[in-house]
Amino acid sequence: MLAPVEEQALVGLLTALLITLAELVVVVIRREPEEAGLAQAGFVLAAFQLPIGWAIGALLGAILALGRATPWLRWIRVGAARIVSPRRDPNAFAGVIATGIGTLAFAFGAFRSLSFFSSHFHSEGLIRIASVASLPVVLAIAVLVAAAASLVLRRVAPLFGPFASPLGAVALGVGAAAPLVWRARRQLRDLGQGLDPLPYLWPIGCVLLFLLVAVVVRRWIPLRVHRLSWWLAAAACLSLWWVSNHYGGGQPERQLVEQRSVQGTRLLRFYARLSDRDRDGFSSGFGGGDCDDSDATVYPGADDPPGDGIDGDCFEGDGSPTLEDALGDGHYTRAPATTRRRSVVLVTVDALRPDHLGVNGYERPTSPSIDAFAAQSAVFTETIAPSSRSVRSIPSMFMGVYPSQIVYGNEYLYPGVRPENDLFAEVAKRAGYVTHACVGTDYFHRVRDFFQGFDQVEQPKDAPRDFPVDCALRALPRLAEGDQPFLLWVHLFNVHLPYLPDRLPSLFGAEPKDHYDTEITLADREFQRLLSALDGRGLSRSTVVVLASDHGEAFMEHGHRGHSRTLFEEEVRSVLMLRGPGIPAGRIDATVSLMDLTPTLRNLLDLPGRPQIPGRSLVPLMLNESEGWPDRPLFMELLPDGLFPYDQKAVRDGRYKLIWWVRDNTLRLSDLQEDPREMVDVSAAHPEETQRLHTLIRSWMAGHRAGNRRSEIVAQNLLPSVPPMQHRVDARYPGFTLLGYDMPRDEIARNETLPMTFYYRVDRRIDGDWFFFVDLIGPNGVRFHDFHAHHYPLNGAYRTDEWEPGQIIRDPVEIYAPRDAPIGNYRIDFSLLDDDRRPIAFGPQGRYNIPMGQVRVRP
Repeated sequence: MLAPVEEQALVGLLTALLITLAELVVVVIRREPEEAGLAQAGFVLAAFQLPIGWAIGALLGAILALGRATPWLRWIRVGAARIVSPRRDPNAFAGVIATGIGTLAFAFGAFRSLSFFSSHFHSEGLIRIASVASLPVVLAIAVLVAAAASLVLRRVAPLFGPFASPLGAVALGVGAAAPLVWRARRQLRDLGQGLDPLPYLWPIGCVLLFLLVAVVVRRWIPLRVHRLSWWLAAAACLSLWWVSNHYGGGQPERQLVEQRSVQGTRLLRFYARLSDRDRDGFSSGFGGGDCDDSDATVYPGADDPPGDGIDGDCFEGDGSPTLEDALGDGHYTRAPATTRRRSVVLVTVDALRPDHLGVNGYERPTSPSIDAFAAQSAVFTETIAPSSRSVRSIPSMFMGVYPSQIVYGNEYLYPGVRPENDLFAEVAKRAGYVTHACVGTDYFHRVRDFFQGFDQVEQPKDAPRDFPVDCALRALPRLAEGDQPFLLWVHLFNVHLPYLPDRLPSLFGAEPKDHYDTEITLADREFQRLLSALDGRGLSRSTVVVLASDHGEAFMEHGHRGHSRTLFEEEVRSVLMLRGPGIPAGRIDATVSLMDLTPTLRNLLDLPGRPQIPGRSLVPLMLNESEGWPDRPLFMELLPDGLFPYDQKAVRDGRYKLIWWVRDNTLRLSDLQEDPREMVDVSAAHPEETQRLHTLIRSWMAGHRAGNRRSEIVAQNLLPSVPPMQHRVDARYPGFTLLGYDMPRDEIARNETLPMTFYYRVDRRIDGDWFFFVDLIGPNGVRFHDFHAHHYPLNGAYRTDEWEPGQIIRDPVEIYAPRDAPIGNYRIDFSLLDDDRRPIAFGPQGRYNIPMGQVRVRP
């Protein structure tokens, strides 16, 4: 009885060992030669993989043993053996292919049936009844198609010779699918921009490897060797125990395991959840850093009020130190007479990397106009964005504060900017400026109060590449002919993903980076059109012109494309250039922050007020009056929200930069002087510097606005008991129950929001990091995803793999009706997606969506 268990357990262990070797190959390919810790990372990955491999193999062996001892399961074994047989069998060959054709016919017929009834019926009940009633007819047709295909294939099967076997039929099906994939390669490539395909292909490879190892073990490894699986399992468990107590001490292997490997982070979180005794999301083992795993209120990042005798945040004892000089008066100097009360043209290019510009030594001719502009401007060569996410970085730039110091609204997907914030356009408007914004995307109109202070904002949906400058050229005559100075913001969006969506030919090649560089060239031409218009109206000599980018863009330097996911240099390095009357041209190498732009403009224009903000005026640097310019650490951060739930902090101080992945408690130190691309983690070589910068980040975090702290958000939405609610649902998902929801009204106007609040009861631990969809479905089943219809729970601050059994969770969201939403009635549906964005069924009927009533959109 134990023989199948021992055999399959050995298969699992050997498969896990081979997967570990494959992980190491990936790590070696992704790492830089200077990165240390490869042997330690290999040991950690093996310790993670081997117990799981043994458990899966032993479970499968137990199932096989049960199957062999159960007579009525014999037909399954015989059928499975026949399907994978490589022997010539024309009838089985025809049957496998015909079965595949019949299955495709049934799926196609069922889909067409559902589409037909959804477009002709408006009642969900009628759609469901009609669709279910049509399935027997669809099934009958599919059976007839499969039978006809079988008759034909049996006649032609002998022509395939020895290839006419069940295994040959499977190979033929795979071969037939290949041309379809090839024909769709452009669409697949566009879809995959910004995605790493390896995590999606990895599970398939693991399954195939397991089957291959099973064949090898069955045919060539003697039975007496199978018994070694018990000793190997004991050694694997001992290795895992050692790792649980020592992991996290060496940051280089953490970097390789969690950033370079394929499944390292997922396995680490799996074991950390298992060992988290107080269920506060942090374990004392596996580098979790929980200094008291019996108290759920104690964990890294928790509030730590002084005087209670408890080290609540596991940092520096009782109480949290703060940075006393985090705020200042902007470090102003006397405003140059030549720039006071001047008009401002601010041009921002979304996701523009400074190292892809010719002025910074890029080898491709991407930016001749920007390069010429730089020769006339003050160019800040070391500009750091406060975040790699636009909805955090741009408000920070317009206010002179860090993202965590902004007062945000409660929008669950796009964090709104509350009216009590004071943005630069408001400051300019109070000083008598006329303000106008030309934005090449409607993305920001989803962010409530994002455009505070602008008299007029133009931001059409699906704007063409030349719209922002066309808009500016239309506005310039009115702005220039008035008696008041003006602020004109022009935001170019074409350098943002997806690149070349209109299928313009690439100037440099077929890779994503080639398309990106082509978009920079096109943005450069648009920038020149704007500069030429300023020259034509005689505004160039009297206007302050600023060119900036809100963040950078990644191209697999650290494992992914795009932005908003990390704080590495490729994502946070920004462009900042200023040209104006009396501003000396030249390159300034001091490290500055993009949030310094607002105090700089307030200083240049001599606008009233010196607010207490961390941003500093750069005018002293521009006027060569920087003697005594104080050094300061510059911070960067990713705050979790409903779409990007990443929680990361970073600090740059002198030559060193430290990134802290808060949720995983992972640190990475880089020496930017020796390694400007951050390819080598030197935390092990400089533990004192790592500790100093980590202390600096945590002290800085102690001064954050309370409403932006993850712990505050979670505490506000954990309820002591089930509250009364307008609509009960009681839908049981795997691990939790959707109790119901509140929806205070059933009507919404365009460009308004509809608040909804969902209530969940956690029934058991959830292993997945699930994604919530709230869809608005219009007439004929049309879905309008611009309604802000998806999010991680609690603004990404409390994800499902952190939920604890027994908790009652309140999840407030807001549905936004776009300004171009069609008028009419919409059905609200609730659904859930797993880690791989596949729908999760609930209840005994296996449904995927829950109707939440209707809402009417009015003008």
